[in-house]
Amino acid sequence: ESFADDVLRNDCQLAVLLCVSDTAVASSRSDHALEDLIERWPDRVQIRSEREASLTHQLVAGADIFVLAGTAEAVGSWGRIAQRYGAVPVVPATESSRDTFVDYDAQLDSGNAFLFENDAMLPAVRRALAAYANTDTFSQAQKRMMHIEHSWEQTARALLTNISRPTSS
Repeated sequence: ESFADDVLRNDCQLAVLLCVSDTAVASSRSDHALEDLIERWPDRVQIRSEREASLTHQLVAGADIFVLAGTAEAVGSWGRIAQRYGAVPVVPATESSRDTFVDYDAQLDSGNAFLFENDAMLPAVRRALAAYANTDTFSQAQKRMMHIEHSWEQTARALLTNISRPTSS
């Protein structure tokens, strides 16, 4: 049994987005595993490539939870895109991801993603699915997350404010 099988036992669907760099590295073993997954769960699994840009954005926009693994750059970029669409990201807790994402607390009052350490992706996905079951709270968390400012404008304003402050001698 695989990670995906464990997730799919829940009442959910799984869309796998292969990043371009991952696609080039994909081995025949990975291809076979994905084909096997589609055979076992034909009504719940879809595999797409990041090369299909408009389809990729539709996939993210239609998701409630978006599980990311890969390079720090891809996780940060796609995690922020997912947040903008309202798909709660599940991301690895790396130095760079901690600059962007904060782990949700149990009540979803604070945080903006579900973070996981090392190989603990499945428990993070389970936490996200449990949170999803509380519809009202999850919906409120999605709305808060969609309003997060990801542009440099706020950072630039703060920097200009600090630069323009007179220094005391």
